[in-house]
Amino acid sequence: MAISFDAELDVFTLHTANTTYAFQVRDDRRLLHLYWGAGRLNAADLPRDEQVFSHHHEESVRVERHREEYAAQGGYFFDEPGIAVAYADGVRDCAVRYDSHSITSEGGRDELAVVLIDAQYGLELTLHYRLYAGLDIVDRWASVTNRGLAAVVATSLKSATFYPAEGRGHRLAHLSGRWGAEHRIERTPLTQSRTVLESRHGISGHDNNPWFAIDRGGAATETSGDVWFGALHWSGNWRITVEQDRWDQVRVTGGYNDFDFALTLEPGATHTTPIFTGGFTTDGFGSASRMLHRYQRSWLAPALKAATPRPVIFNSWEVFWFDINAEQQLALAEQAAAVGAEVFVVDDGWFVGRDDDHGGLGDWVVDPRKFPEGLAPLARHVESLGMAFGLWVEPEMVSPNSRLAAEHPDWIIGFPTREGTLVRNQLVLNLALDEVREWMFSWLDELIGNVGIGYLKWDMNRYLTEAGFLTGDQDDRIWVAYVENLYDVFRRLQAKHPEVLFENCASGGGRVDFGMAAVSDLVSRSDNGDALDILKLHEGYTQAYAPITAGGGIGEVPNGINGRTAPLTFRAHAGMLGAFHISVNLFTMTPEQLAELTGFVELYKSIRSIVHLGELHRLVSAWENPYAAYQYVSEDRSQAVVLAFGQFLQFQFIVPRLRLRGLDEDALYEVDGYKPMSGAALMGLGLPLELHGDYDSRVIRVTRSAPGQSR
Repeated sequence: MAISFDAELDVFTLHTANTTYAFQVRDDRRLLHLYWGAGRLNAADLPRDEQVFSHHHEESVRVERHREEYAAQGGYFFDEPGIAVAYADGVRDCAVRYDSHSITSEGGRDELAVVLIDAQYGLELTLHYRLYAGLDIVDRWASVTNRGLAAVVATSLKSATFYPAEGRGHRLAHLSGRWGAEHRIERTPLTQSRTVLESRHGISGHDNNPWFAIDRGGAATETSGDVWFGALHWSGNWRITVEQDRWDQVRVTGGYNDFDFALTLEPGATHTTPIFTGGFTTDGFGSASRMLHRYQRSWLAPALKAATPRPVIFNSWEVFWFDINAEQQLALAEQAAAVGAEVFVVDDGWFVGRDDDHGGLGDWVVDPRKFPEGLAPLARHVESLGMAFGLWVEPEMVSPNSRLAAEHPDWIIGFPTREGTLVRNQLVLNLALDEVREWMFSWLDELIGNVGIGYLKWDMNRYLTEAGFLTGDQDDRIWVAYVENLYDVFRRLQAKHPEVLFENCASGGGRVDFGMAAVSDLVSRSDNGDALDILKLHEGYTQAYAPITAGGGIGEVPNGINGRTAPLTFRAHAGMLGAFHISVNLFTMTPEQLAELTGFVELYKSIRSIVHLGELHRLVSAWENPYAAYQYVSEDRSQAVVLAFGQFLQFQFIVPRLRLRGLDEDALYEVDGYKPMSGAALMGLGLPLELHGDYDSRVIRVTRSAPGQSR
């Protein structure tokens, strides 16, 4: 890993273990992107401006802005800009030019900062690059500082522009969806056009996810082919624009959404954009995913818990809904402990005014009718059973009939002359206000400490509407400050209560992104707990996000979203693909079913370190086949676990032999239900896999034999 600058050629070269990222300072002091792809190329190997443009014969003025590393709006430029500003005199042309740079290295990370300046107006733009040891990934972001004498308004501000391959026939992959059907994989051929992926909801959203992948020639598979990929670290309004221009160059620009966006920079002020992470691999979509998973576990996730497998979590919501009280929760906790749960979560309905979803939000006081002694005695009893105590909250929301709404109407997002839009009978607090941020942190901090909470489920169940200004006398919208303050509350809670696990839920998977991955420990992958749907949800989710964060598991049947009923075994095995949650009515289960559930919990505990800390190989796609298979391999390749599922095995479908991946081909492995086999045989010949009809499933453990045993 290295970052260097060739002063003679004016070329920056960023080397990861297997790739090169390079750009040049042109004679006009603009930055020209040169290369991003395989191999460790030297500056002298790279095409520079005269070679890049030698085949262009039209619009010579426009060509000068072609492949600009980070383009500012203005001049003869018509593609997606990185930055657009309005100066105080009405000029809307941003002429930034290279000024200086610095290179630093510390703790397995190399960083480059390149400073560009619009000298006439004193606007300073710094482009940041960060590399990580062992990863073919580059983090990019930008910071803009107003060193002039008058305010500047940024009307567009992106984190970075990436340049994947030239040529035609490439393919874009992204994730789409809706509530209960998140993380659907879309693959679309790229043409000379502009494709916009975005959210305008105030959160990253169910509809699209801030991740992309582009494969060369549309030919990549799970295991082979050139793939460029990236993910934006932002949990609010975002936009990723994918363009293929008239010269068949693909460019990807990502950052804040321009929708309703304006950011005022007073003299001396600096603003820093979210990170936009990019990567490249020659080994297909699976390799891209594993790289992002390692990045998340090693560098992004809260450090104290990043390498700790997630516990078995029991949530009481689907058992009692809002109709809860201390006595029944105590009894349910004892049942949950008996089947092996490690966390017991009391969900919605524990606070005053919360007998249904028409009230209570904002007044976070324990309901004395339901819990006469408060929550602390219940928490202590849960701990005496060997479990951590968990609690559901929805801090960003307020009920119109709450005491908080009456006392602080100015804290609610909305316009004074308009009636706010009610969704789920609730409005949204203006977390962009610092006083709301401090109130929110204060009561959550106090609740965690006073009750003795070990697990906090943070929910967010509606989008932002009637979003106005941060204050009444400037142009800034609330969108950016809202998310920055959200991160601030999470970070401070993580620092104050490092032992607490924090779950990020937004009507299921509505706020899944690397911004939240840096401040929370688990994600509600979806409100949809149907076992068949989980197979596809998990395949899409793991394109970018690590299995250790994927909350989901055994829910009630018939499923509340689609009415489907699946066997307990199939539901349990599907739940083991990520972090294992249980939300079933234990009081209605027979002794035989409880014993079966206990066995599944024990099985999960025996494999979770491999699932959560190992490398994921998606062996068989649930989207493309009537069956699905996932394999997890420990870092040292000594252990693996395979989870295989029948989906629609009609007409006595014969399942092909299952070829494993990621093993040591020279080692001998013990395989559950099979004779010992070498790694080479398991990966080359594969396992004969028997799945007898729909809802049949298998968990197969693979363990390297002790030293001394030969193949």
